[in-house]
Formats: sequence, C-alpha cells, structure tokens
Amino acid sequence: MIFFTKKIPVVKFQNTIQLTFRVAILLPLTFIQLSAWSQSFRTPVFTGAASDFTAVEKYSAAANNTDYYITFDASNLYIGAFRTSGSSFGVDDNLAIYLDTDPNAIPISIAGTGTTLGQNYNGVSGSLPFTANYNVHVKQNDQEARSFGLNWASTIGGLTYFTNTTAREVKIPFSSIGSPNSLYITLWMGYAGGFFSNAPGSNLAASSNPPITDYFGGIGISSSDCIPVNVTNTAITDIITNAIPASGALYGKVVLSSGTVTAINNFNIAPGGSIVVSGGMLDISGRAIQMGGTIIGDGRGTTINTSGAGTLVNSSTTVITFNGEGTITGNALTCNGTEKLNRKFTPLAGGNFTIGSMGSIELLANSYVNTNAPSYAPGSTLVYKTGGSYNRATEWSALSGSGYPDSVLVTNSTILNLATGVSGSRKCSGSLTIDAGSGATMLGMSDSLVVLKNVIVNGNLQLGSSIGSDLKLGGNYTQGAAGFTTNNNRAVIFNGSSGDQIVSKTGGGIIYFDFLVIDKPVGNVKMTTNTNGYIIAPVNNASNLKVLQLLRGDFDMNDGIFTVEGDGLNSIIVLVDNGPAARKIFTSTGTGEFRIRGNNNPGFANFTVASQNNGKLLFDNNVEVSTNVGVNFGAGNITTINSIFRIDQNGYAITNSPNYGAASTLIYNNGAGGFNRNVEWNTNTAGANGTGYPND
Repeated sequence: MIFFTKKIPVVKFQNTIQLTFRVAILLPLTFIQLSAWSQSFRTPVFTGAASDFTAVEKYSAAANNTDYYITFDASNLYIGAFRTSGSSFGVDDNLAIYLDTDPNAIPISIAGTGTTLGQNYNGVSGSLPFTANYNVHVKQNDQEARSFGLNWASTIGGLTYFTNTTAREVKIPFSSIGSPNSLYITLWMGYAGGFFSNAPGSNLAASSNPPITDYFGGIGISSSDCIPVNVTNTAITDIITNAIPASGALYGKVVLSSGTVTAINNFNIAPGGSIVVSGGMLDISGRAIQMGGTIIGDGRGTTINTSGAGTLVNSSTTVITFNGEGTITGNALTCNGTEKLNRKFTPLAGGNFTIGSMGSIELLANSYVNTNAPSYAPGSTLVYKTGGSYNRATEWSALSGSGYPDSVLVTNSTILNLATGVSGSRKCSGSLTIDAGSGATMLGMSDSLVVLKNVIVNGNLQLGSSIGSDLKLGGNYTQGAAGFTTNNNRAVIFNGSSGDQIVSKTGGGIIYFDFLVIDKPVGNVKMTTNTNGYIIAPVNNASNLKVLQLLRGDFDMNDGIFTVEGDGLNSIIVLVDNGPAARKIFTSTGTGEFRIRGNNNPGFANFTVASQNNGKLLFDNNVEVSTNVGVNFGAGNITTINSIFRIDQNGYAITNSPNYGAASTLIYNNGAGGFNRNVEWNTNTAGANGTGYPND
C-alpha cells in the first residue's frame, strides 16, 4: 500500500480533460457463456451516454433512477453513473466512489490500511463497509480524488472525467491508486447534506452520514472476464506472496516468485484473481481450489500463470474448479488432476496445456473450451457433464495432437452432438463411455466415429444416417442393462489390431446391429456368455449391401445365439474374405445357434453367402445353423457346416448347397406338412466330399 502524506494541491477538472497513464496489469471484464453476451478487456470511450458501457457492466440502484456501470482494462478502472427515466442530475449532485485497494478478509478490520470514515464532502461523509484507501467525487463542474493517509487531505491526479446533466464518468488509472491487486468498491450520489441511489444493496434513507453496508467485490484485477458488478459483499484477502495459503481463504492473488511452497490447505481465488508462479515451486498436490470464488456465474474470470523458472506441481487428486471464466497463460502446463469448467475456458495455444495421465477436464453446464484446444495424455479423460444438449467443439477437434482426446465420458444426462465442430471423422485414442441417461448422436455426420479402445453404452449411442457415419472400434463393445445403440442403417466395425474384442450386454440380453463388420488382423470378435446378437437387415434385394462381413478375424458365439433377420430378397448377405483360410463362425464354449429368420419368399433366397478374394465360410463344431427362409450358401463350395443344419418350417436351401463336415447332421424340422428335398441334399454319392452330401 502507498500512503500519501504530503499535501498535493487539489486538482479540479471542468467537464472533459484527458490525462493518460499506462500500467502493465492484467484486468478482468465481462463474458457471458454460450447464449449470453460476452466480452474480455474493454476500454470505454466516454461520451456521456450509458452506451459507453455494456449491459453486463450495469448495476441499477434500488431507488432514485440511477444506473451504475463498472469495468476495467489492463490499466484503468472505469465507473459511470447515469440518470434514468427522463431524470437529470443537479449540477452539484456528485458521484461518490470509495475504494479499498488492499482488501482484508475482515473488511472493516483495524488491520486495514485505510479508514471506515468517509470524507466530509458537500456535507456528506458516510460510514464505510471496508477500510477505504481512495475516494473520488464527481460533480458536473467540479471533480476531485483523494487518498487516505492519516486523513483524507491528500489529493491524487491522473484521472479523466466526463460529465453532463445525466452522466458522471471517471477513468481511474491503477497507477494513481497504488497499482492494486484487488478491490472493494462502494458508490452513491451525494448532494448538499444528503445522498441517494447507493449501490450496491437496498436503498438507504437520505442522511449526512449514511451507514453503508454493501460493496462491490472483492475482486482481483489480474484476470480478464471479470465483471465487477456481478460480485458483491464478498470478503477476500488481497494477496499472499511466497507463503502457504490459509485453509478456505479467498485471495485476490496468490504469488510465488522464489522458494518452495507446499499448499497444505484448500484455498480459493476471487473473481478477477490469479495464481502467478514466476519462480520457485508451488505444490498444490491433493488440493481443491475454486477459481472465481465459491459461486458459479458469469464474469468471475480467473487466471493461472506460470513463467520463468516457476513450476506449478499438481497430482491426480488435485481438483481445480473454474466457477467463472478461466484462462491459462505463460509456460506450458500439465494438469494431472481434475479441471472442472463452468464457463468459457481459454487454455494455452499450441497444445501447451495438457490434461495429464489420470487427469480429466470436465465440461459442466454453460462451459466450453475457447480458441485453443488442450492436449490429452494417454490415460486422460474428456468429460461432458453439461446436462442437456451439447455441441462438440474445440475441446475435441483433431485426429492427432491438441484437440485429440484419449478417453471420453458423456454423463449427467448430457446429449453430445458429434456432428458439430470441424468436419471429418471423430476419433479418440482411448475409450468412449456413455452413462445411463446420457447419449451421443452422430446424426448429421457423414464420417465415422473411431474409438481405438472400448465403447461402453449405458445410455444411448445414435449412429449417423448418412453413408460413412459408422462406428469403428478397436476394443470391447458393451451395452449396459438399459443401454441401446440406434444403428440407423450404419455399421459397427470391429478393427482392433490385437487380441479378441468382447461384445457384452450387462446382465445378459441382445445387442442389435444393422450392419456388423469384423476386420481384425489379429484376434476374433467374441460374445460373452448370456449375450446374444441380432441383425435386422435394413436391405431389400440390394446385392451390394452386406449386413454381416467377415473380412479378417472370426466370430465366437461363446454358447450364444446370433440371429440374422431379413424379409426381402437378398436382404441377408454375408460377405467372407481373405481366402483360402475360411472365416469361422464358432463357439469356444457350449453350443451356438446361428438363426436365419424372416418372411418367406418362395423360390428365392433371403440369405446369401458372398465371397471376395476367394473367401470361404465355416460354421464350425457345435454351431447349429437354422433357417425358416430360403438360403443360398454361395457358389463354388464356399460354405461348410461342421455341426447341424436345421431346416425349419418354410425354410429351404436354394441354388447353392453347403458342404457338410464329417460330424455334421442335416435336420428337417418342417412339421406335419412335409418337405420336398432340394439342393441341401443334392448328391447321393457315398463318401463324396463336396457340396450337398450330408453326413447324417
């Protein structure tokens, strides 16, 4: 704090006088997230109109038709008072401003360097809600500003004023008030022997010594996106330097310039405040820090800055919650714990802000990542927790580097719209989890969703409706008990490069597909016990559409049932590739049943096996194939049944027969109506090894 004890002549101004001072200080201003109006640092130009300011900077006094505005930029504090409802100020009505430039956690503490007694100006003094260090009085034709030393005798200069019959405006350079880190502010309009329109708070009766109890702040002034009028009656501690923060304390600024400080307590940063580490090491491992105070809202911006040799150490149990707008500046920074966002968040450019391994960044209601995407370390998680509908944007905007997440979690009744943001595939290098009650939709996409690890759907996943908007996954595919995937005629493609990919329904049940593709260079796709698969073919006589494709890797039914259903001609086409080794549908435990179902089309096949690159299909041991429609097992002896082929009522083989293994059985299960033998058994050559010759 700077004390002014030397008498300085009173400086009086007539209407508009421009005095310019420059101070290098970061300042907050206003921003309102998503659908609301937003701003950052802004420098008003005074014209005597309320439009010099913005709507979010306004505070309407409880009575007497006066609106106040407060904002600041990196160097100056700007305050305006404007008469409303057609009223005018009297020529001697004065805007009274009191500032506490070193706020104390007990605002009226005797430890404060200022005073709770206002200056007697025009017959009005006032008892203050904090220990003020500076005041400003602005009449239409006469203005002054003073500092408190032993009294209010010392005046200060450098301020700029604009006045008329409806306006009182003042620009206060921070250099003129001791270059503060944080502020308390209270305002009123005075006249000879009385006052009106105090702000903030409820209206007080006119008096020559008003008992002022309310104030704006405390706010820090080292961060953008802080709206002073949004913060009232909030006690803070001005600044702490190279010391351990107190438990639960709310600071305007926490500074470390040298040495090592280990925070052993949870602490908070006031709106407009900052954590600044320019040297030494500040260790916040295991700490919970609320940035912007403990209230969530607009205009509560804060900053974390590291520079020089300064290091900010944090752990997987560190939780930093930005209750207002948040900004990361300075050196590259990795956050290994949880970053919770409630409003706009602007990380470092160039991917220099990283969510570390085991760390997470949570997007809560009304939050978004602004301009710069974070980087994501392996093991990190991007969490969508906004509730309601949320449009994917900067936070997930790349296929590599910054904006390319590891794991993604959609939770808290959030519906993630994947179609928004940059075009192209959506890809994450970890797992995608959709919690119960939440969802993700690909509607509007024409590119795939690529998940290199697991997909866990406890809520709803909606694939796109355009060609190409398929799901590609390299890990396991799990649907919760109430989870469901809306396939929209799109494919689920298993393409993991190592090991088996497991398909499971929690608690047992059916997982539905429209198109299922297995394209694994190593390993198989395997159903878990009590999980069954079902394809309802969205195809009618379209030979180019293959609902089940076994390109690389095999399918393990694992004692389950897999059903393919199609009502139209050629509606169920199975494509096999990668000959000469046959693609297998098998069961590693128990018995499996491959069911072919649909409405019968006499004389035609609903189900057909097609081959490319000399592909073959083997229904292996203990897999029963059953049908109630016409089936064509493909030309060139490409399909072999090693276990049971059961022809149910209305079922038949047509055009091409299967091969039968040495332990196979052909079962006619047509009912009392009888059955005319067809190509399922079209040779009687004993011991023949070829198509259409059954074993049993």
